Amino acid sequence: MSLERVWKQRLTQSVDPCLKRLRKRHAFAGFVTNVDNVCYCQPENLEPLFSQANMEKVNQLKRRADQLEIRGLEEFLAGYLFCFGNGKALELPFFDPAFGEWLDKTFQVEEARMGGQAGIIANQIAELGGHVVCYCTLLSPVQAKLFHPQRVSFPIERNGKLQLLQPIQAANISDRTKINWIFEFHKGDVIHVNGKKIAAPRDNRFIVLSKLIKTQPLFPPSLDAHLPELAQHFDRAMIAGFHHLHASEKGKGYSFYLDVLCKQLERIKTANPSLKLHVEYVMIHDPGLEKEVYERVGYYADSLGINEVETPHLLERLGYTHLARNIRTQDNAIHLYEGAVKLCEKYEFERVHIHSLGFFLLLLHKKACDASRLKDYRHSLLFASLTAEARAALGKPPTPADIKKRNPGVSPIGMQQMRLFAAEAKKRYPDFNENQFLEEGTAEFGQHFLIMVPTAVAQKPKSTVGLGDTISSSALLSEP
Repeated sequence: MSLERVWKQRLTQSVDPCLKRLRKRHAFAGFVTNVDNVCYCQPENLEPLFSQANMEKVNQLKRRADQLEIRGLEEFLAGYLFCFGNGKALELPFFDPAFGEWLDKTFQVEEARMGGQAGIIANQIAELGGHVVCYCTLLSPVQAKLFHPQRVSFPIERNGKLQLLQPIQAANISDRTKINWIFEFHKGDVIHVNGKKIAAPRDNRFIVLSKLIKTQPLFPPSLDAHLPELAQHFDRAMIAGFHHLHASEKGKGYSFYLDVLCKQLERIKTANPSLKLHVEYVMIHDPGLEKEVYERVGYYADSLGINEVETPHLLERLGYTHLARNIRTQDNAIHLYEGAVKLCEKYEFERVHIHSLGFFLLLLHKKACDASRLKDYRHSLLFASLTAEARAALGKPPTPADIKKRNPGVSPIGMQQMRLFAAEAKKRYPDFNENQFLEEGTAEFGQHFLIMVPTAVAQKPKSTVGLGDTISSSALLSEP
């Protein structure tokens, strides 16, 4: 039997045991939710904007697209063209209300749906049968209605006691609704720039983040006294949204709010020592803030989720410029593995999960996992890829029935990357068993176990938004 057929069979075999474990989980998701305005605009509809922009400036900005803040049309086009031409996802913020008004006037919204890491994770896990406590700083009635109607609860303080309510019951009519813009494109889409034809190499999106409403990613003072009690309601916690940290009008810098968050995390971890805390990475445009955030929050975290674009960005910020360059320029997953090792060692994570086009890498520290259950961890990665494939194809969080109905193949890119990884690892590590790795997807390196799997592939994705959050959450919550 070919390796491709072996891995395809394993995809199917992963579903039932992973769903069984996930349904027993109780998770926490925080701290960001928003409404995603999704635009499926045809690329050629953007071409008239080129005549209104300084395209020489756009081309210059595109070279450092991941560091941009959108101040006007040129930054917007630079971000979009970077994503489109490379088939990569990118999120860029804007702060000017006038630019938000321009978006409203220029683009037609095809769909408004749940966005933000916490909201996407909560809805997906609830759809799969898990139970989630979700907290976000803003919970308007509009936002609350987008939550799954069952198995999602929202913590509030009332009459001195902790209460877990359905989101719609906890909604605050005075809260505003944060709106982001998602520009989807598909593999094979074509756009013409300065007489040059550019085709998108893969399905992906460009996300424009609204920073018009300022929030801090932490629990409110009203819940501080109840955090030890709240911590008893979940065994896994997934947090993100640190790019929203900011100085307040009262003169308090972001470090003040980071102090508050870390004290809150310490109280939760102390009250529930067996809790596994996962950080879902989001790029922070301020290098100083990014370094401080991930060093301090990473102290309390056990796990990190990150993709193939974010990994070299973070490594570069940490000073691993040569490794970051190798990841960007050399098409071999072994460099991502090296990056995972650096991140694991830097932050003392027990677990680093890198999701990339066609394959996933999971690095597990030996002190935190049972070697006899590596196949269960492998099942979880395969199940996560099936869940993401179904979400991409359907454009919504899939149910267990949705996942079981589908019959995707495994990614040819993923299989190729496994072979490239195995060939390079054999050169570097004399004891590495190349054939065993290709058949099993597992290897032992020093203090870590590595699991690599090819992913399920969606032939005609409807949407790519939220796939990273879906992958990280469905993998983590279905693990042993």
